[in-house]
Amino acid sequence: MGDGRLTIGLLGPFAVWVDGTPVEVPKGRLRVLLAGLALVPGRPVPADVLTERLWGDHPPAQARAGVHNMVRRLRRVLGDAAIRTTADGYVLDLRDEQVDALELGRLVRAAADLPPARARAPLAEALALWRGEPLADVPSPSLVRAHAPALTEQYLAAVERRVDVELALGEPARALDGLAGLAERHPLRESLWWRLVLALHRCGRRDEALDAYARLATRLSDELGVDPASGLRALYEEIRGRAPVVAHQLPPGVAGFVGRSDELAALDALLERPAGGVAAVVVAVLHGIAGAGKTALAVHWARRVRDRFPDGQLYVDFCGYGPGPALSAASALDGMLRSLGVPADRVPAEVAERATMLRGELAGRRVLVLLDNVADAASVRPLLPGSDSVVLVTSRHHLSGLAVREGATRIGIGELPDADATALLAEAIGAARVAHEPSATAELVALCGRLPLALRIVAERAGRHLSAPVRRIADDLRARARRLDGLADESDSLSDLRSVFEWSYRALPAAQARTFRHLGLHPGAEIDAGAVGVLLGSPGTARGHLDQLANRHLLEPANDDRYRLHDLLREYAVELVHAEETAADRTAAVERLLDWYLHSAIAASRLIRPADTPPSVPGLGEPLAPPVRFTTSAEVVTWWNAQRADILALLRQGADDGHALAGWRLSWALRDLFEAYQHIDDWITAGRIGLRCARELGDPGSLCRAELMLGGAYTSRLDDRAVPHKEAAVAHARTLGDDRLVSSTLSALGYHHALLGRYEAALEHLRAAVTAAERSGNAIRLAHSLHNLGEAQIRGGYHADGLASSKQALEAYRRAGGALFVRMTLANMAEAHERMGNYAQAIEHCEQAFAVEGDTRDSVAALSVRIMLGRLRALTGDQDAARAVWREAHAALQRLHHPRTSEVAQLLADLDAPSR
Repeated sequence: MGDGRLTIGLLGPFAVWVDGTPVEVPKGRLRVLLAGLALVPGRPVPADVLTERLWGDHPPAQARAGVHNMVRRLRRVLGDAAIRTTADGYVLDLRDEQVDALELGRLVRAAADLPPARARAPLAEALALWRGEPLADVPSPSLVRAHAPALTEQYLAAVERRVDVELALGEPARALDGLAGLAERHPLRESLWWRLVLALHRCGRRDEALDAYARLATRLSDELGVDPASGLRALYEEIRGRAPVVAHQLPPGVAGFVGRSDELAALDALLERPAGGVAAVVVAVLHGIAGAGKTALAVHWARRVRDRFPDGQLYVDFCGYGPGPALSAASALDGMLRSLGVPADRVPAEVAERATMLRGELAGRRVLVLLDNVADAASVRPLLPGSDSVVLVTSRHHLSGLAVREGATRIGIGELPDADATALLAEAIGAARVAHEPSATAELVALCGRLPLALRIVAERAGRHLSAPVRRIADDLRARARRLDGLADESDSLSDLRSVFEWSYRALPAAQARTFRHLGLHPGAEIDAGAVGVLLGSPGTARGHLDQLANRHLLEPANDDRYRLHDLLREYAVELVHAEETAADRTAAVERLLDWYLHSAIAASRLIRPADTPPSVPGLGEPLAPPVRFTTSAEVVTWWNAQRADILALLRQGADDGHALAGWRLSWALRDLFEAYQHIDDWITAGRIGLRCARELGDPGSLCRAELMLGGAYTSRLDDRAVPHKEAAVAHARTLGDDRLVSSTLSALGYHHALLGRYEAALEHLRAAVTAAERSGNAIRLAHSLHNLGEAQIRGGYHADGLASSKQALEAYRRAGGALFVRMTLANMAEAHERMGNYAQAIEHCEQAFAVEGDTRDSVAALSVRIMLGRLRALTGDQDAARAVWREAHAALQRLHHPRTSEVAQLLADLDAPSR
């Protein structure tokens, strides 16, 4: 027969398979021989034992020869290698799993120590092996007597274990599958009947359970003269004496509940979910920040749909966030079982047994279970029914594990929308008061962070002062140094927002608590993981801590590595960091962050303004923390757009808190970014802060640069408020006796006058700047001064002089290696030729500028050249070329989010206008 896999079936009609294909073994003694060997595979069976199995008490005279002949015949059927002859007898070379009777036992033993959910599969596999009475059509009474009872007992034990598993999982209907018929076939097996009665009871089939007990009791009395065992009698008394208890435990709803229509719709949708034909529990988690009104929403919805749950509504407050200890799963189960009518002395001691009993009590019933203020998923799992019920959980944690393992639907509960928050106030303090002062109401809503708890605290106070205008209430809250004081209630910690926040904070591990405190040192609306790592002094750990805080809704993910902190939680973090961190630690953390932003801004500037013009920050040392590194202009744009508001907020706070040196340095380092992306309002704000910091320091170098920074911002607006700042910068540079700085400030002053058309004044200052640069001996400074002089001469109509100055600047830049300014100077020369009508030479200079190596083709300077080249192409009648150049420029400007994007869009529209 070859080397195919041999399998022998003894649990039912005798069967043999090779590689799954049935093999016919002749009826009679060959089957007896093979069955006798198969029951002990791999072990020798003596010839005399086989003789007894084959012929019983009347063996033939040549029994050993008869056994040998039958073994030979069997080998012809199974293959020579199937049966070995040894000194001790004959061996069937099989493993236990190749004999169904032995494989069933192995699977049952494997399931014995597994939890119910994991025991299901091996038990199902084991029971699938049973095909009927064991050793059927094996004609050996001695073999059947020796093995069939044990095999049957093994099967029945497996059935009982399967029933126990299904009952433990809250699936009594599945437990009943085939159970009644099997019990009838074993009418005196009390352990089987006990499970039948229990499963019927847990399915809510009380009368059938009592009837099954009565039939067993009658049979035992008639045939054995005994009563059922005490455990079965106790179960019968419980079923007979206790009708199902329907609990109605929902707390009162919140008066004047408003809003949350989307969340209510999501909850309603849970009731319509198809169950796929199988009764299944539906789990939903309402998770969100403290004070968001999760419990109020849960109770409101539960009371609204309670008629859909005729078998009761259970409520458990786990007190997971409060001054006292949280409720344990064991205590919660005890309370739920008692509320369902289980006597105290019947409640098991172990959590697993209580969970099993709860699933049994709720089996076949449709109930709503509301688990409030849950701190972890492990507290929920033992309380889940196994039937067609709904479990609603509220938590300040995401409880992701319930979504992963139990398929829970998670619904985030955050701030109220403005309209709902206003409606809540109107409901609480009166619609007329709100309607009469809409702007004050809007401010009050914002001051409360749109959190329902904060709004209700304020509304309660407004209710005590009915004549007080809403404006006065808002002003009082805004005027408080600590806003949380205005949202406190010392008489009731559950209604005190600071206390509510504190319960979440005090539950944090030490490292996460420190991270949360340090968020109070960052004033931005959002913060990224890098900045938090710098504040903590340990960049590698920040993201993990932030994710854990987000999981607890102490902050919310924004995008990428950025997180958003609710403004009331920010105020709480500020309180904590000042109360629990030393002044020295706070100062060091803020200094690290200011320094990190400073070095990151310098790195960004070096990319958009190549390395030949690095931002010069006097006295700058090594970074206190590794700054952000950039490889493309797009990365700079993304970082700058995300961080700009944070940096300005930190700059302002740092200046207010006495970080004058770091403040003016950071302000100065930002100037290239403000100029490149034309964020003029922010530039002016940063310039004013930088100048305030420099004045606190009092040294001429800082003052010179700070005046120059603010003057440059005003120049970008063509605002003559630039002039006194730039003149002050010149004066400070002269006080220092630094000709390089004198040249730089004079150039800036002359550039401003040139932009406003005051060319005589401009040229006077710019020629003086060239002279100062020559005295300084700094080649790049001289090139800059000549470049600026040439640009002013060209725009003032002195084209030949401008070309000459620009040519000198170009030669100087090429000697000094300034790629960016080579491009800018070539662009100046192109403009001169354009103004002179020399379009071909202008185009040639533009193309030379665009071909300059060492500067990115998408830099702001390169894009300015593209725009000019498009204009020149249009002027020479090559509209297709102009369109192509402008389209490239427009795409690049869009990537940079540059203000000139709309200008180029309009150029394209004007170009196409005649063809429409």
